[in-house]
Amino acid sequence: MGDLEAAEDLVEAVAVDIGNETNLNMEAKEVANFFGTNLSGVYSYGTRNKKFFVVLKKLDTKLLDDVKAKLRPKRKLTLITENEIKLSADSSPYTLSQVSMTAQLLSGTNILGKVKIDKKRLLKDAERELMLSMIQFRHAYIDAGLLGKRSLLSFIPAQLRKIVRAILFAKGVKSKSMDEDLAEIEKMYKIERKISGNALAKMKTNEKLFVLQEFLEELFEKIQ
Repeated sequence: MGDLEAAEDLVEAVAVDIGNETNLNMEAKEVANFFGTNLSGVYSYGTRNKKFFVVLKKLDTKLLDDVKAKLRPKRKLTLITENEIKLSADSSPYTLSQVSMTAQLLSGTNILGKVKIDKKRLLKDAERELMLSMIQFRHAYIDAGLLGKRSLLSFIPAQLRKIVRAILFAKGVKSKSMDEDLAEIEKMYKIERKISGNALAKMKTNEKLFVLQEFLEELFEKIQ
């Protein structure tokens, strides 16, 4: 298993609300104690629902069975080995960057801080994700009724948030709020069809979707 996406699918638990830092640290300590000397580091990551990203020295099916039977984490738990982290820096920089940008070390050694992500590859991955989102958007728009179109207004910004973050990370720019990041991207690529600054707020559903589609297409064209 040499890919971060595959590692993320190993163990999933129901995500819970952020809660307070005390609960987060107590849960991280429980996770760290469970893995003992096999542990390299425990991180929290994400913005709204904190998840755990656990780096281990080694990982096998027996350990997964033990996790399933005994640990029962309350949060989504991603397990990955040190070696897979190193491989992911080259093979899956997009996914790894999403974790790295919000990761907070709670226990152990900061393995992520020592990994150098291939930023040229990351930018290419962001371009690919942008193209896929653009195509998905078109197909969904054609097939969707009004309710479906409204759901697109939640799905597309969520996808766009990840893409924009990855682009900024590749360019060495620190991610801030969604609106600030969009404004930075618009400035960076001289985007004419702007969506930052609540530009969509007073538009009706169809108009919002039209403007979003134009933004995606212009960004895709200029990022090449």
